[in-house]
Amino acid sequence: MPLLCFKNRKYWWVNHRQTYRQELEGEYLWSPKKNQNGAKNASYDNMIHVMPGDVVLSFADAAIRAVGVAA
Repeated sequence: MPLLCFKNRKYWWVNHRQTYRQELEGEYLWSPKKNQNGAKNASYDNMIHVMPGDVVLSFADAAIRAVGVAA
């Protein structure tokens, strides 16, 4: 298998709450588009900036539970 070089790799910290297990098992990231009060949230907006090769640190239940690479 050839090594892939991701020149502009970024690192993302994701705080998971209720959907952590589903996201981990399904190998996806999910977030609402707005807060409960309808306001925009910069963290939610950043989801569209995750690119293939980026590293995602998944934090849940007071610990880093997974480290993944975006496909």
